Amino acid sequence: MGGVRIDNEQLWYEFVYQKQTLIQLAKAYKCSSKTIQRRLKAHQASKKEPLVKPIILLLDTTYWKRSFGVMLFKDAISGNNLLKYYVKNETNALYLKGIAELEQKGYRILAIVCDGRRGLIQKITKYPVQLCQYHQQQIIRRYLPNRSKHPASKHL
Repeated sequence: MGGVRIDNEQLWYEFVYQKQTLIQLAKAYKCSSKTIQRRLKAHQASKKEPLVKPIILLLDTTYWKRSFGVMLFKDAISGNNLLKYYVKNETNALYLKGIAELEQKGYRILAIVCDGRRGLIQKITKYPVQLCQYHQQQIIRRYLPNRSKHPASKHL
């Protein structure tokens, strides 16, 4: 009475991971390729809830035009982008909204590294905040002369 009983999970595994074509699967299961196609469409990939792990959050905005940029929230440990906003200009309110959204998703923020935007560090009181290394260097460069003769500034 028909061919081999088809397990959708096994069929999906063979199609995706063993790189079997529809025709190969149809031959193996003794049915039409349309039946295989229908079974693959019916298969629901199990949605695994992401394991919420501790993150160190990197905050930055990159601009391509004067009024178009991407505000990115990135995990420093794994390197994964967690959240992004397309913005006309960066505001502290948007940074705080993004942090709140990540908290709501269940991420456990250990620390935040940001670009030192005026007032942002003072508004983030819940987590330890650090200025990113690039912006620290820029601040030092701004306050020290380029060709200083003083021994202390030469050392820096």
